[in-house]
Amino acid sequence: MQELNLTPTQTAIFFVVSAVILLVMILSKQTIDFVQDFNKACDDNEKACADLIKANEELRQTIIASRQGSYLQIEHH
Repeated sequence: MQELNLTPTQTAIFFVVSAVILLVMILSKQTIDFVQDFNKACDDNEKACADLIKANEELRQTIIASRQGSYLQIEHH
């Protein structure tokens, strides 16, 4: 740091400020990664919900068809 003509105190402050800037950059990256992971989890959850709704409707239709089949068997006996 002699090329910049900094005193030892100024050098220490320079390193502290540099470390803080680096830390903020790292934490910002982690925050961005967290938000991206959270968004992916939300998308996955949305798809799972849609799949459950579809499966529920298919099950409902199966139950209705089964009941109708039972009624037809009873009527034929």
